[in-house]
Amino acid sequence: MADQAHDLATSLAGLASGTAGRADVEPPLLPVVPRLLDFAVGDQVAVCGRECVEQLVGVPEQALVWWRGEQVPAGPLVSDLTARLRALRLAI
Repeated sequence: MADQAHDLATSLAGLASGTAGRADVEPPLLPVVPRLLDFAVGDQVAVCGRECVEQLVGVPEQALVWWRGEQVPAGPLVSDLTARLRALRLAI
């Protein structure tokens, strides 16, 4: 479960970075979310999630954001990450 949470935190950090740099010609460097003790991973999800939400405020669903080296619409990506977050929450 901690590995899933760390993967989610990494994805949230990547979306935050990709949203912040959405106007850039080149994709931003992916942020590195360090692997800490299992007890800290909840805080990592919370921090990365907050950063992601802050970057997404006012961004239309159809806006293109950087994700894994390519630009994709924000809406479906946010929906996917929201579903992953919900599944993790229900599994805890």
